Order: sequence, then C-alpha cells, then structure tokens
Amino acid sequence: MATDDSGRGDEGREEIPLVVFDCNLFLQAVGKGGNHAWKCLQLAIDGKLLVCMSEAVLEEIDEVLRRPSVREFFPMLDDARVDALANWLREFAVFLDPVPHVFDYPIDPKDEPYIDLAIAGGAVYLVSWDKHIKRLGSPKNPEGKRFMADYPDVSVLDPKGFLEAYFSTPEERERRMRERYGSALDPVEFRDACMEMMEEAHARSLEDASFVPSEFAPFYFIKRYEADERQAIPAAMRFWAFLEVLNADGLEEFMRPVDEQVKEIHVAVFEAVATVPLHGEEGFRVEELLADVRQRVGDIEAIVGLFGSSE
Repeated sequence: MATDDSGRGDEGREEIPLVVFDCNLFLQAVGKGGNHAWKCLQLAIDGKLLVCMSEAVLEEIDEVLRRPSVREFFPMLDDARVDALANWLREFAVFLDPVPHVFDYPIDPKDEPYIDLAIAGGAVYLVSWDKHIKRLGSPKNPEGKRFMADYPDVSVLDPKGFLEAYFSTPEERERRMRERYGSALDPVEFRDACMEMMEEAHARSLEDASFVPSEFAPFYFIKRYEADERQAIPAAMRFWAFLEVLNADGLEEFMRPVDEQVKEIHVAVFEAVATVPLHGEEGFRVEELLADVRQRVGDIEAIVGLFGSSE
C-alpha cells in the first residue's frame, strides 16, 4: 500500500497527475470495460496517473461492487474482478488517512468523502459521472462557483471530459480548434458581412459615445448566423484578426471606411483574413497574420504602404 499523509506521492511522482475516481467510475470500468471509465482506469494501471484513495472510499467501492442487485446489471462483475481491483488499489494507490472533512455538500452528503479526499489529498482531478459531483465543475450554479473559487486547483470532470483534458496537448488543442472553428470562410460573404457590420457599428457609435464596436462584433455575427457557433465564432475571430491587422502598426484611424480608398483596403484585408489559418488557442499571431494577409491581398503596394515593411 502506498501511503502519503500529504497525498502528493513519493519523490518523482509530482509529475504524474493525482486523481480521485468515484465509486461509479470503478463500477463502470470493472463492470463493463471498453468505455471512458475503463480508459481512465487503464491510464492509472499504466502508471500515467496516481489514484488517491482512503480506506472509507475503498470500503464503499468493495461493498457496492459486491451487491447482488448491482451485479444483475453488470454480469461481468464477480468476486475475482473485485478482488483484483482491491488488491491493485492497495498496492498502487496513494492512501490518505484520516481524511479531514473540509467540504459540506448538502445536495448529496454521500459525495462528501470523494470531495474531501480530492481537496485534502491535493488531487488535480476529481472524475465522476455523478450528476451532483459534476455540478462542482460548472460555474453555472452556486455550488460550482463556490467550489471553483475555493479550490481552483481541483478540476471536476466526467470521464469523457477528463480524457479530453488529459490528451489535450497543444497540437491536439489546435487540431480540435481547427476542426471546430478553423474552416476558411467564403471571402465575399465574409467581406460583405463585415462591411455591413462596420456600417451599423459606426452608426451606433455616433449615437452613443460609449459604444464599443469590437464588443458588438460577436453579437452581430451570432445574430447574422442565427446562433450557429460554427459560423458565428470563426467570423467574430476573423473580424478581431482584422482589428489586429489595423492595430498592429498604429492604424486605428483606418477602423472605419470613411472614404473609398480606405474601403478598398478594408475589402482587401477582409477577403484575406477570411482564409487566414488559426493558430491554436492563440487565435492569430499578429506577425504571421500580417505576412499572410500581405501575400493574399491583391493590392500589395497599398497594403505595404499602410503597414510599413514586413521586416
């Protein structure tokens, strides 16, 4: 049995994430296999995670997995599997005992041992399908707001979300972002949408001095694309890229198409930005964006004249 009063593990273990799995995750993993819960447990078996455990939690897991009523729904469960799980946990899990009670959860007090274990044990993740535990991972409800404010180092995720987070390397994040939002937009349609939006924003700014066009942009695109985030978000992000182009060399005076020459510049940049690739979570890197826009616009001399050299 690996024991650790701090819950942080032995020397060298700090690089391996410390996690708390609830009883249902072990039940789904051992009772079915091949699912998200099993993949979470397999990461621990492979030594890529450290499971934080207490005697009380292990006793509950053992008792639940031996219930005849539970085994009716999980035919794969038998004493041999439960014994193997218990033996593995006793040998490889990081045990914390006693576990101090630090979090009251009146919505479901039965969840408190897992929450206390995650907090006191210093776990990075608390992983569960339980609907009440999952509430702690969402800022959309009071319990989640309180938990996330008081314990920001503990991420509460379901097994699917945990696997996505675990495998979320920078390359993977960029791939998912491009898959979801990174498709190039139709240059003409995007140009027309942006020009219409800027005209509307300009009219509003004349009526209200506190009006901020850049804050108006996402709402405009959401309305235009009828809340289709796969259209609205790329459009808004690419409009912000347009603002980066203008602001990169102090060109705030070109924010509005006040004359035909500036309009032509806007049209050219909009059409270029429509197809500029995203760069992961950073969105657009200004220097690369400028270089890409200069390559794509038709009137290179006009753009270079405004933006200066590309050095």
